[in-house]
Amino acid sequence: MDIMTLPSKEILQFSRDITPWIVKDIFDGNKKTFVFKEDTPKEILELFNKIKDKLGCKVNDYIIED
Repeated sequence: MDIMTLPSKEILQFSRDITPWIVKDIFDGNKKTFVFKEDTPKEILELFNKIKDKLGCKVNDYIIED
């Protein structure tokens, strides 16, 4: 029997609050770089920086779309 685990609080925040602001993600080897919309609010970027180490994948950094 398989047991499903609930996603972490950080994964839920990422999915609900941050994902709508991401244009694309770039996978470079073993890390991801996220590209955010130009008008992404500062609060969203701060939240991303706060939780990025708890997302379950290695995050390189983020960039803002030109």
